[in-house]
Amino acid sequence: PYLRSATYKCEDTVFPQCAVDTLNRRKFCKVVNKLGIKRVFFVGDSLQKQQAESLWKLLGMKGDPGHYKWTQRVPCLEGQQGFDITYIRNNHLTEVNPGSDSVSLPWFSDYATYRGKTLLVANTGPHIHSVGQFKRQSFHVFFDMIESFNRIQDIVYFRTSVPGHP
Repeated sequence: PYLRSATYKCEDTVFPQCAVDTLNRRKFCKVVNKLGIKRVFFVGDSLQKQQAESLWKLLGMKGDPGHYKWTQRVPCLEGQQGFDITYIRNNHLTEVNPGSDSVSLPWFSDYATYRGKTLLVANTGPHIHSVGQFKRQSFHVFFDMIESFNRIQDIVYFRTSVPGHP
């Protein structure tokens, strides 16, 4: 049902020992269970949403998980614990909306009040246009907030993007 270009799989013939296995629910569940992760939380712009949706589909889940803010349960197989995937749209990772054309839904409370271990994946996408703006409006504010929540059990991953559209 997908275009061939949308289902491309790299097959390295030069270094076959470096082959990458395709992600699937069984493998992902094994890893999140081993790490004790109860939720994978994506916060960021539309690129971040696409990453969350990509994970959703790679795990074999059906349908559209949601739009600007959603949480969906992923059941695991073989007696392992399931986990949640959450996505909240926030272009600047702060709870202050820096402009009328920017979507910045609140997410601090959803993140901080969850009781289980979380893998947090954050990204501003191409909405930041200078290093100064990045440091001032997003990066420092983001990490100061994360530190203040004192969720030392969590894993935090900050994805970077090149500056882009206004």
